[in-house]
Amino acid sequence: MFKKLAFGVLTTLALTSTAYADTCPSAASFYKENGEFKVAGPNGLLTVDVDPTSVSGDDIKKLIFSGARLKDKDNSNARVVCQYLSTLSKADTSASLVLATGKPTQPDGGNWKGDDCDPKAGDLNKCAFK
Repeated sequence: MFKKLAFGVLTTLALTSTAYADTCPSAASFYKENGEFKVAGPNGLLTVDVDPTSVSGDDIKKLIFSGARLKDKDNSNARVVCQYLSTLSKADTSASLVLATGKPTQPDGGNWKGDDCDPKAGDLNKCAFK
């Protein structure tokens, strides 16, 4: 009985202490509010910079995640710059946003090379960070 209880407690501790990796938000979650594009971030709303600014709300949701870059990653000013393009080969429309993490941040996906990440096929999880 004690062994089962101890195993259960240790398993619970292991699962709850596992670090969760974050990703850049999907363009499908972008929306227009008062003439600006926004997305929900971990600490509130983030402004999405879009070029051209005349792009429609439907078109921005179709953007493909094209990369991420870590800035000041070793301190509490760390942030991740997330980039999006209309296609991976030709950019008629592009967008970017800055995600402040508020803590030292490290790469956690398979496509990071230093502080830069190329997701190859738009896969947000390839550029995860923690």
